[in-house]
Formats: sequence, C-alpha cells, structure tokens
Amino acid sequence: MSAPVEAADTYRKPAFLRSIRNEAGAEIFLIPVLAFPVLEPQRTALRAALRLLVRALASHWRAASEVFIQYNQLHRGDGPRRFADHAREWAPQMGLGVWPDRKPPRYYTKEDFEELGPGDSLKPVLYKVFRVRAPQEVRERALEEMLGLGTLVVMITSEDSELLVRRTSALFGASIPQGSIRSFPFYIPLLELNTLTSASVEQMETWLSGAPVYIRESVEDDGVVVAAARPLEPILEQLGASYQPGPDSGWHIGP
Repeated sequence: MSAPVEAADTYRKPAFLRSIRNEAGAEIFLIPVLAFPVLEPQRTALRAALRLLVRALASHWRAASEVFIQYNQLHRGDGPRRFADHAREWAPQMGLGVWPDRKPPRYYTKEDFEELGPGDSLKPVLYKVFRVRAPQEVRERALEEMLGLGTLVVMITSEDSELLVRRTSALFGASIPQGSIRSFPFYIPLLELNTLTSASVEQMETWLSGAPVYIRESVEDDGVVVAAARPLEPILEQLGASYQPGPDSGWHIGP
C-alpha cells in the first residue's frame, strides 16, 4: 500500500506522477488518488495527464495502446453503465489477469465455502479482464471513458499488438495448472507497487513481455501505477511536464 495521500496533493492540478523507483530498465511511478471512483476535479486532471502521456508514448515509439478492463473493479461507480453503453463499439473479449507473485488463478472449491466464517465473504481467486478489440482511436476513447473507476490496464507496444498478447498469454498461461481455466483466449499481468518495487529489472522486463510501458489503475495502491522498461524522462520533458525534486520527487503533468 502506498503512503497516505494528502487531500491537497489529491486535488493538485496538473496530475502528479510520483517517482517510486528510478532504475535503468525499471522506472516505477504512481499517480495518487484519494479513492476509486475518482471524483471531480481530479478525474479531469487525471484524464488530461494520461491523454498526454499515452499519446506522447505512442508518438515517441510509434506505438499502439492495448486497453483492458478489470472485471473485478467494474462494479465501482457507474462502471456497469459505462461499459454496457459502449460494449458494441468496443467489442470486448474476456481473458484473465494473472498476479505474478500470487497463487495461480483457480475456480472456487467446496473447501472455500466450508472455511467461511459468519459474515465472511469469498476472496477473489479469479481475475477476469476484458480486452477492447477495436481500432486504436476507439481504444483511446475507451480509456478515457472508463478512467477513474479503478478498472483500467494499458500496455503500450511498439510491436504488433497481437504479438504482445501472444507473449503475455504464453508466459502467464503457463503458470496456471492444466484444466479448463487455461481455456481463456488471452492472459495479461496484473501488477501492483509491492510486486514492482521488489522485482528485479529482468523480472519486470519479462512480465512486460516487450511492452515499454505498463499502466494500471491500482485499487491496492490508491492510484495509477506506471511501470516503464525504457527511460521516460525525455518523453516527460518533451510533453512539457515539470520535475519536482526532493524526497517526494516526481513530475507534474497536464495543462
């Protein structure tokens, strides 16, 4: 869990990209939020910052963005309505998210129910995700529409998008025991700060499967996690972000 976020920081404009780890091949940032769903005016600032960042990344590396929606967080706010209103346009395909440092996904067992105490609820053991199967401009609109609910995962790729998804599927699908749960059409990584800060550069590079940047709305971290396998500083400077030095270092992004 990230450090507590002060209200003044939360509503700061432009959005603040806090530096968590600054190492060649493993740059980790967090855009802190007060809570999901993100309320105005922070959602506007967050949308503007991510729009600038994603487009700058795409331009710099001639890259595309793969957009995924985390099913387990879709209940927040008006997430179900937003998703339903655009489902036909987005052509979503269901796959599975996998946490590299947690037990592999599985189905609930009889023992899971038997171990429940009074008032207990079942803990998730399966993390479904929807892939937005639509042209790039539609994916960008989907990102902006769903942003702020805690549902988004975005992977920037300068290669063929299908190749990226095949790589993540081969890597994370192999971690799941044989059975029907391996029948999903694709698998992607679900990464949080604890995972990323404790990983080696080689581990992170493997998890990103060739993607230079990974972005995830992380309810676990009260913010948007940005993991970069390539240097982000030149791109941040190019889009006009201003650097804040000191113990709480990072970048202010936005108009």
